[in-house]
Amino acid sequence: ALDWQDIHTAMITCYVAALGTTGETIHKLILRIIGCLIGAAMGVLAIIFIIPHLNDVGELMALVFAGILLAAWVSSGNERIAYAGVQIGLAFLLTVLQGFGPSIDMGVALDRVLGILLGNLVVYVTFTLLWPVAIVDSVRARISRALVGLTNLAALSPDARASALREATAVEAELASAQEELVLIPFEPAQLRPAHEERARLKAILTEMSVLCPVLFLPTEKKHGDVRR
Repeated sequence: ALDWQDIHTAMITCYVAALGTTGETIHKLILRIIGCLIGAAMGVLAIIFIIPHLNDVGELMALVFAGILLAAWVSSGNERIAYAGVQIGLAFLLTVLQGFGPSIDMGVALDRVLGILLGNLVVYVTFTLLWPVAIVDSVRARISRALVGLTNLAALSPDARASALREATAVEAELASAQEELVLIPFEPAQLRPAHEERARLKAILTEMSVLCPVLFLPTEKKHGDVRR
């Protein structure tokens, strides 16, 4: 409506930051904001202090390599912060690369960063006020599906369980995803967070199921008590 093309990154932000639950979304928004600010700061500093001294595309390529090297280092780290590295690289490139050669126009760069921040704001409001989805609901659904898988494993004869690889893999995947989601609960708004006791109960259930799945699937000698358990 404003014919402000340079903030088109707002729409991209809405696509990449919207996830299944509010906690996951806010976690990704935080990484996107931090990465955006770091990458944009690197780009603006490069525009002010480095780009005016560049003469050809080779020197610009060397600048881009240095900036992306830092972004790649962060991106190759722990998966809980890796997305920030992607965002550092994206914001840096959006700021520095504005044509086929060096440019010192900071207006376009700042507009693109504003677009990212605007997209973050829209997604945050949507997932906290208009369409909140609690992590605890997702965790309970995953536990339910994992229990169905464990029940199917327990119903098989001891000799047949070892060949039920798909069932066991599905159970392990659900449990791993549920445990990862529990870690992100602190990112949720206070009104969506479960009580500490409920969080501990869900964590204990997941721990018990994580122990039980290999007991049913892997050992050669199956115990009847494992099925009852």
